[in-house]
Amino acid sequence: KMGNWDWDIVNNNFYCSREVYRIFRIDTTSFIVAFEEFINLVHPDDVELVKRAVDKALLDGVPYSIDHRIILQDGTNRIVHEQAEVTFDREGRAVKMIGTIQDITDIKRREEELIKIQKLESIGTLAGGIVHDFHNSLQIISGNIELAKMYVNQTDEIYENLLNVEKAIIQAEGLSTQLLTFTKDGDPIRKSTFIRELIRDTVTLSLSGSNIGC
Repeated sequence: KMGNWDWDIVNNNFYCSREVYRIFRIDTTSFIVAFEEFINLVHPDDVELVKRAVDKALLDGVPYSIDHRIILQDGTNRIVHEQAEVTFDREGRAVKMIGTIQDITDIKRREEELIKIQKLESIGTLAGGIVHDFHNSLQIISGNIELAKMYVNQTDEIYENLLNVEKAIIQAEGLSTQLLTFTKDGDPIRKSTFIRELIRDTVTLSLSGSNIGC
């Protein structure tokens, strides 16, 4: 719903519809009689924004349309959309400003939630592309490991190192599969594993890498 207000600039009298009272959560018997009192209900950080819009409308005669925050009596903030236009007399003096105000807090919150969802979707798309490239790289490495094993004697220490690399590739492929499932809004693939075995394989691979470097 939208509230209406009317500011008699000459006499500085301010009139509001019942909906304005409802938006500000205040009693109709204790409301504003001057525009300055209306400004006092605006969030301190947005007061200058409102004043600039009003001053520009009074100076240029151009209607304004802005969003700003207000503070309710219980201290909570609400977001409102406000627009107004000025009426001038024959001498070009501003005599009246008529405006509307609407509580758009819920609309703004839904917009923010939508933006967050869109950002998450973008991140998911980006992550999906990275995981695909990572998976392709693993396939290339795996293929080269298979070729290397053909030229190495199975009794050689380096052959054992190649097997450890293969284990690491298999683990990495499992991780990339789960990431791809996650980025597509699916349920991650869960399977049991032995922590001790996983740690042993990791340590073995690390030691093997050190031996290769030597």
